[in-house]
Amino acid sequence: MRDVRPFKDDRHQQIRTALALCRFILWLIWMVLTDHDATH
Repeated sequence: MRDVRPFKDDRHQQIRTALALCRFILWLIWMVLTDHDATH
């Protein structure tokens, strides 16, 4: 039981990090597309 708790917390942290990374990538792509559209 003591071993399962940290594993679950670590998994939740990993998912949270993955979502944050995807959100950052999407924001970066949106910024690049907007900048490209404005420059053109």
